[in-house]
Amino acid sequence: MANKVTIYKNIEGIIAHQDGVQAAVVDTGIEIEYKAKVNLARTRDEGRHHIEGDRPLNTKFGTLDYMVSLVGPAPKSVEFGHFIHNAAWPRYVAGKYIIMRAAGLL
Repeated sequence: MANKVTIYKNIEGIIAHQDGVQAAVVDTGIEIEYKAKVNLARTRDEGRHHIEGDRPLNTKFGTLDYMVSLVGPAPKSVEFGHFIHNAAWPRYVAGKYIIMRAAGLL
């Protein structure tokens, strides 16, 4: 029987810090940001909400991520939907999934 030595290392952490990977993350983030802006422009919420893309400098993972955000008075309701309760019965308003669609998650 052969002996085996396994060393566990944070491989994803090593790969994530490589220059080519960092560039791909930023490129993908910018692409998602652009698609989200196009998606938002197709809705009636464009004047009240806007899309922000940012590469945060200090996260718990360092500077590895690219954040795309829907910003405005009710971004969660616009993205995921909500109920209107001031009618005779509650009415559901479907979400627009602006960022989810831009990221290819729907």
